Amino acid sequence: MRIRSIITLGVCLCFVSCFDSRSVSSTREDKRPAVAENQQINEVRESLDPDLMRLLKKGARLIQPFAWGSRNGVGSVVGIDEEGKLVRVTFANEGGNYVVKEVAPYSVKEGENRLLERSGSLELKTYLTDREFPFKSDIVSFGDCKIHFVLVHEALSRSFNGTYLSLTDVRLREITERQSQEISTFQEGPLSLTAEQTLVADINGDGNQDYVFIGSDMAMSIRIWTVFPDCTVKRIYFREGGHLAESEENKEVLLQLDQATGIYTVHSKDYLVARRNRQEFWKVTEMVYEWDAKESVYKKVKTLRRSEPIRN
Repeated sequence: MRIRSIITLGVCLCFVSCFDSRSVSSTREDKRPAVAENQQINEVRESLDPDLMRLLKKGARLIQPFAWGSRNGVGSVVGIDEEGKLVRVTFANEGGNYVVKEVAPYSVKEGENRLLERSGSLELKTYLTDREFPFKSDIVSFGDCKIHFVLVHEALSRSFNGTYLSLTDVRLREITERQSQEISTFQEGPLSLTAEQTLVADINGDGNQDYVFIGSDMAMSIRIWTVFPDCTVKRIYFREGGHLAESEENKEVLLQLDQATGIYTVHSKDYLVARRNRQEFWKVTEMVYEWDAKESVYKKVKTLRRSEPIRN
């Protein structure tokens, strides 16, 4: 039996058992162009007012500011607290005095706001910039070679001038080491505003380990990288007709494992609300991508259309 949850202004991660398949999926009610794709880093860095810093340390126990900006007359600072977690502090200047309005954890996902200090034997601060806050790591090993896939929050704004859509986004830092020595480091992104799921597995049955990232902004997206025994990393593309894309985006994206073959397919779903006989239902369009070993891409092979009831 398949279980799915569609929620408004939220994200739900579903684990689905369907006959002989296993699925990991994510859904979001609203679909618009991914916000993170339009984010640019504001390289301007303004020093925070000492009075504001004293308030942040006293009122929110911040030990280090990470990103900050203002919108509609309200300032926001994302910083690291005494427990190594990211928190967001909103404040206002009232009559020349700073007043804290709210202090809250900075993340909609559990675990995304806690500082990750090490990946395996690597001390991450050695390999990252001061604009990167690492929170999750997956390691792929081949002999004496290791690839560290480290998810980071990237600080996009460190200025109260101008406006911002988001103070941070999620990016991927790839660190390659051989015999405990770093041989390369590379940043990918932006990926999304929130990380939903990562997976390390041979998803296409070619014998190489793959790294899968599923993220969300206003839509869900999936990206895949493959790691070769010589320690090189290559992105896996999605093909629809003559078009190649680095990611697949939709209201719902999922990987589904065929237990018989051991190979995953990618399912990309769109949902529209329709009405018949005064009753609303989902009009579902599902695009299925299968691994094409000859072209080394995930190729769209079919489109399925159906109606489904809307369940609360």
